[in-house]
Amino acid sequence: MPTDIYCPVCGEKIKTSFTVKEEDGTSVDWLWCVCGSIFHQKGIKKDYFNEDYLKEIKEFKMVEDRYHLITRTYVPLVEELTYGRKFLDVGFGLPILIEDMRKRGWVSDGIDLIKNDYITGDFETYRFTDKYDFIFMGHVLESLKNPIGALYKAHELLNPSGVLMVMSIDAEAVWVTGMSQFGHWQSKEKWLFFSERQFKKVVKRLGYNIILKRKNFAKRWLAWNDFHVICQKSHQPERKE
Repeated sequence: MPTDIYCPVCGEKIKTSFTVKEEDGTSVDWLWCVCGSIFHQKGIKKDYFNEDYLKEIKEFKMVEDRYHLITRTYVPLVEELTYGRKFLDVGFGLPILIEDMRKRGWVSDGIDLIKNDYITGDFETYRFTDKYDFIFMGHVLESLKNPIGALYKAHELLNPSGVLMVMSIDAEAVWVTGMSQFGHWQSKEKWLFFSERQFKKVVKRLGYNIILKRKNFAKRWLAWNDFHVICQKSHQPERKE
């Protein structure tokens, strides 16, 4: 393993790596940090997320039911947490959740790299002019160039008491599933998996209060072996002049 590699999540020097042979026969070195996070250094080409990729999402088993499950399970809690009703889905792929939120009375929008009827663009670089009350990131952090920067940007885009929900692969699920059953060694699409414990530290440091957190191993959600976290933008104390 090359020397002097540092974790993009916690900054610790990496001392552990392992090689995974992916479905296309490619061997990729994944680096494992003491904070639990796992990543590789190949980098991701954003043109990978194109119409062919979208076609695969559309063919995902019971994909509409998976999105509706999010609406039924988590959105009622979000609606109790914030008075506002402006929603943004980051990297949505399919606009199912956007449409669900509109039916519930939310002013809803989404941003995705793939051309769409909402905002076509890169969340990390796009200049938003609006603020939001609820931002959803469903399995996009794994593919972003600077996921911690994206979490900070979401915090800045939220209105006071705004809510962020994140679904992301839990790196430490591999201890439960084993290497072969983990199911997410796809280096062309994903490059970084947070551990849930380190993710919680990051969002707290960025100014969020964690409202709900849970580990998921079931395959009826958007993905499996992941964590679901709902966090709320902290009230900022008034500055004394």
